Amino acid sequence: MEGLTYEAISLILVLVVVKFFVAVLTAFAVKITYRDSIVLALVMSNKCIFELGYLGYIVELKKFDNKCFTVAATYVLVSSLLIPIAIDLMYEPQQIFSCYQYRNLLTLNYDCKLKTLVCIHKPDHITSMVNFVEVFHPTQDSQLECNVLHLEELMGQANPTFISHQMQKPMVGTRSCSNNIITAFINLCSYFTEEAMSIDIFTSASLVDHMHEDLCWLALDKSVDLIVLPFHRSWSVDRSTVVSDDKAMQNLNRNVLKRASCSVGIFVYQKPLWESQMAGSCYKVCTIFVGGKDDREALAFTNRMKRNKLTSITILRFIPQLSTDKSDELVQKLDMEDIKEIIKKEEGSSDKEYSMTCIDKKVKEGAETSMILRSMAYDYDLFIVGRSSGMNSAVTEGLNEWTEYEELGAIGDVIALKEFPSRASVLVLQQQQY
Repeated sequence: MEGLTYEAISLILVLVVVKFFVAVLTAFAVKITYRDSIVLALVMSNKCIFELGYLGYIVELKKFDNKCFTVAATYVLVSSLLIPIAIDLMYEPQQIFSCYQYRNLLTLNYDCKLKTLVCIHKPDHITSMVNFVEVFHPTQDSQLECNVLHLEELMGQANPTFISHQMQKPMVGTRSCSNNIITAFINLCSYFTEEAMSIDIFTSASLVDHMHEDLCWLALDKSVDLIVLPFHRSWSVDRSTVVSDDKAMQNLNRNVLKRASCSVGIFVYQKPLWESQMAGSCYKVCTIFVGGKDDREALAFTNRMKRNKLTSITILRFIPQLSTDKSDELVQKLDMEDIKEIIKKEEGSSDKEYSMTCIDKKVKEGAETSMILRSMAYDYDLFIVGRSSGMNSAVTEGLNEWTEYEELGAIGDVIALKEFPSRASVLVLQQQQY
């Protein structure tokens, strides 16, 4: 009997080790990270009450003696206790939606189709998001795939609901709660060719605390490059009073910024984006660049916009005023190389086809940055800025302590506040984190 006990222990150890390493190597072979590969192997190696019940059934058939059963049951008990603890220590919940490929605007080829996910909470967001999608100006050479997600709070039922309006059509005589959204985006899509733009609309009804999970899963499933979220606060036309301040929407935006598998943009809508174009003038966009991955993502977004001949683009570069001239020149040179690399001109195009200028401003502290932005407030219809723009830099020194909305970053918060002179809209971009 002792020999059989030793054989049982040896067999269990060999099986556990082989299964663990096979699972790790297989997961790593398909480009899963080391940490996630180990977590997956631990899950595959875990034993529970079902294995214990199977062992009891074998003992009843007298295929197993009591000592071997004790060894196997002890292994099941130890694994069920230790493996969940190890998984909790190694597993990071915020990376549940992590993607093992680049899904952002910076790494996307200029002529590739851009996949976006536009989120709508309230009827007020329909106009703003339709205006936002128009900014891309999709063409046959620069295609756009727009996924629209209508988020609703779960009420009157226990189970969450997810509806694809392309797969499931409303019954005759019924009215979908997303009918206005469907109508608005279908009308928008009719202005462009089928090759240039495609629309897919979804509705998700779930608990407020779990809305971000539905959103992130859809973005992961659709291989989205950019998620666009509406800002949680809106003001009156004269910006004197707050019309809406939805804290649940704010928490949703923050959770998506932490967990999304792609780049995320928060859109602060202040006025119709195409208002100036309808008057016959150019639509003026200002992209703020200080340095860092989020600012480069903002430049990549701007690069997508510049094909529209009615769009005038200005790159406002804030340069920290350093102590030595040599280091100052080096920083300016590196930043300018980044801008030239991202904002590329199409082959065969002339400089007159694109209206683009670059303005350099040297600043010593955040107060100067705020003053410059306020002086240029009425010059533009849309400001584009990276969320981490100017972080740990003299450009935002003093602004970080007064930032009211961390999801907008220091510079984005300055432009979005009601104290800002103009009603220019703001787009704050965060590049893919995982």
